[in-house]
Amino acid sequence: MSTAHEFAKESKKRSTKLPDLGDFQVQKASGDATAEHDKKYSFFDLFRYSTRLERFLLLLSIIVATLASVFIPYFILIYGEFTSLLIDRTVGEGTSSPTFILALFGGGKRLTDASPEENTQAIIDDSIAFGIGSLVGSIIMLLLIIIAIDVSNRVALNQINRIRKLFLEAILRQDMSWYDTSSGANFASKMTEDLDKVKEGIGEKVAIVTFLFMTFVMGIVASFIYGWKLTLVVLTCSPFIILSTALVAKIQSSLAEKELKAYSDAGNVAEEVFSGIRTVLAFSGERKENERFSKLLVPAEVTGRKKGLYSGIGAGVMWLIIYCCMAIAIWYGVNLILEDRGKEERQYTPAVLVIVLFAVIMGAQNLGFSSPHVDSFAVALGAARNLFRIIDRKSEIDPMGETGMKPDSITGRLRFEDIHFRYPSRPDVEILKGLTVDVEPGQTVAFVGASGCGKSTVIQLMQRFYDPEQGSVKLDGRDLRTLNVGWLRAQIGVVGQEPVLFATTIGENIRFGNPQASQADIERAARNANCHEFITKLPKGYDTKVGERGAQMSGGQKQRIAIARALVRNPKILLLDEATSALDPTSEKRVQDALELASQGPTTLVVAHRLSTVTNADKIVFVKDGLVAEQGTHDELMDRGGLYCELVNITRRKEATEGAEDTVSGVAKLPLSKGREDEIMVDDDDLESEDDDEDIDDDDGDAVAPANHSKDDVFSVSSCGKRK
Repeated sequence: MSTAHEFAKESKKRSTKLPDLGDFQVQKASGDATAEHDKKYSFFDLFRYSTRLERFLLLLSIIVATLASVFIPYFILIYGEFTSLLIDRTVGEGTSSPTFILALFGGGKRLTDASPEENTQAIIDDSIAFGIGSLVGSIIMLLLIIIAIDVSNRVALNQINRIRKLFLEAILRQDMSWYDTSSGANFASKMTEDLDKVKEGIGEKVAIVTFLFMTFVMGIVASFIYGWKLTLVVLTCSPFIILSTALVAKIQSSLAEKELKAYSDAGNVAEEVFSGIRTVLAFSGERKENERFSKLLVPAEVTGRKKGLYSGIGAGVMWLIIYCCMAIAIWYGVNLILEDRGKEERQYTPAVLVIVLFAVIMGAQNLGFSSPHVDSFAVALGAARNLFRIIDRKSEIDPMGETGMKPDSITGRLRFEDIHFRYPSRPDVEILKGLTVDVEPGQTVAFVGASGCGKSTVIQLMQRFYDPEQGSVKLDGRDLRTLNVGWLRAQIGVVGQEPVLFATTIGENIRFGNPQASQADIERAARNANCHEFITKLPKGYDTKVGERGAQMSGGQKQRIAIARALVRNPKILLLDEATSALDPTSEKRVQDALELASQGPTTLVVAHRLSTVTNADKIVFVKDGLVAEQGTHDELMDRGGLYCELVNITRRKEATEGAEDTVSGVAKLPLSKGREDEIMVDDDDLESEDDDEDIDDDDGDAVAPANHSKDDVFSVSSCGKRK
């Protein structure tokens, strides 16, 4: 039976058996995620990262806000006393009403049947006392509110800074499987938006809500002290005032939020256009982008109109209810005043009417105004829930943890032993199905095979981005799971297909590989990476800015800088994941020379699609369907005439055909090579029933081999060609 049939049989066998241990591990991880998602948090958990001093200061802020709320009834009382005295002084008959607050500031003198001159002087004294009392009360209330708001905001900022650091640290601690399943989350915006919402919920909103709520309470208390009958009547109208005020505030806040969201969407489009302004201008898309921006402004305009309409109607209804309540209260209050007019000790005076009326109505209004602020607590709790779930999540692979062994030295011997693995984001697809590979110290081992066969997965397992479901990856005989993650990754240098450079200088980008590296170490690594020469020719040398994501550098230059960054840490293990696949031939040659120089010494694992980059490897491992199909040196695999040999032949024919087509004008390119490659790499069975194309020798000008209809003949001819 052919090799392909054996792999197909093995794959079918594995797909029909019962779930193994790995399947249950995936289900367990999913269950853990569900448990984390269902964890409940209370409002008091918002202050879980506050210190005792900060909690005391927050309590102090609440007390100060409560004291500030006392001055709202204070102003109503002093205004009521002053109004009552104005009436009494103007009438000039009987004894004037008693006062409490005005008397503290030199006013409120009680007169009985006083003369016009005495009443005039008393009014002047009352006015001065009223002005001084109002000024003193305003200054004290202003200071108290400033203290309450400032203290609560400072406490909130301290906590937010603490949470921000913990959140970023928690993000960096997470394993790669968590990133795979949370790929839709924008952590930068989450950290900004959610923390702003939490800050509102634990900052000044606490003092504001306390102030508004206690204003209502203090007003009710003062009203009951001065006149309980009138207070009960006014209180019957309070629910309508509270409801209407809260409804107006809710409508305004919700529509304002929608309006801001619409403007935000339009702003995102504008930002997108400005960031790609060259492309927009190149395709004459100014008019189209202007229309797209205008369309996104329409919802904001509609929402703004609704906001104005509903706010106007709501405010009109609210004030209608307030004035109706005031009319009822005044009608009943006047009756009570007339009943007590002839009594020597009067309970109801114009002052009582003013105090009860305004204290209850203003308190009810403030209670309604507090509704949107109370909503911010729920919003803050929801935002904090998202943050705390990430902070509380314990990563199974913690790169910042201190657990695990840290050997003094390593030789670089690797062993992938019976590896079974599937990605958490795709638990139904098994990538590796029992892969076993041995790598000796200092060897360069190349992994080749079809896309999706598990080559790059091996590289990620070596970095311990994931743990295998079954089997183990060993370094010098030690399971990677027993080693410290941070220490392990410090022994590894990585160069990927798309190198990531940061918006700083070339020297700093190389130093990221080893923060303790000196300038001499950086230049030595650059020489080994074959990039020192072009760096020194730049005007600023190693101080040259690379731009955002390395935009100022070419592809080959970025790749060689990334190689230098990997080498500056003197890695014991070097991982090269398709490091030249996206480069042009000239840059590929330079980068390949740098890679060959860099791989002399450390144990090197190479993943490549271009076979020209792996022919000099000490061992080539052909991976198919998650298993090792064959392994050996380039010459051994060519002599064996297996899958690797067939892949080499296809690659040669493809390169030779493309070269021939470039020299012949008017000849269309045929997709035969790609189709043949896919057939060889994916399903070897089709090769047995398909005629082979002509074998075209490489660019050295060897003779063209005759076409064969036997696969063995093809292998032998190709092998011979290679041997030549």
